[in-house]
Amino acid sequence: MSAPRKTSARTQAFNLFSPIELSGVEAWYDASDTSTITESSNQVSQWNDTTGNGWHLTQGSSVQKPLTNTVTINGLNTILFDNDVNQDGDQMLTSGNPTTGS
Repeated sequence: MSAPRKTSARTQAFNLFSPIELSGVEAWYDASDTSTITESSNQVSQWNDTTGNGWHLTQGSSVQKPLTNTVTINGLNTILFDNDVNQDGDQMLTSGNPTTGS
C-alpha cells in the first residue's frame, strides 16, 4: 500500500486596479461600491461613474428605476434591471454633463 498523497493549497494574489488605468475608458460603474449608488427603498435614482469623467447614470421615474441590495453575486452587490416591472423596462440615462473628456 502506498503512502498517503500530500496536497498543498495553492493561492493566487489578485491585483486590484482602477478603471482609469485602462486606456480609453469613458465610464465605469461598480455596483459593489455602494457609495456610488443613490437609492431609496432599494430603487436606484443615481449610479455614479467611478472614472471621474462625470458620466453618472440617473433615473427619475420610479417605475423604471433598477433595484439594488436585492441580489448579490459572490457576496457583491448588483444592480437589477427588471424588465417585468412595466412595458418600458428599467433603465438609467447618462447625465449628459461630463466633467471631463469630449
